[in-house]
Amino acid sequence: ANNAFVYKEIVKMNTKTDNGYVLCLFAGLVFAVGGHNGSKHLGSGETFDPLTAKWKKIASMVTQKTGV
Repeated sequence: ANNAFVYKEIVKMNTKTDNGYVLCLFAGLVFAVGGHNGSKHLGSGETFDPLTAKWKKIASMVTQKTGV
């Protein structure tokens, strides 16, 4: 049996991020920080609320990072 995870986009993030962002679950929200948009590292962050299916921008990191 194949136990691989399947990624399915539900709602697009506000920030264009190609890869390298980090996800964390906390207090019922999904936090996405950092990443790369194809030309530069990002310092942005967003939270996703699964109850409302919406992304919300949060304060940016001081240092831009990818693959944190």
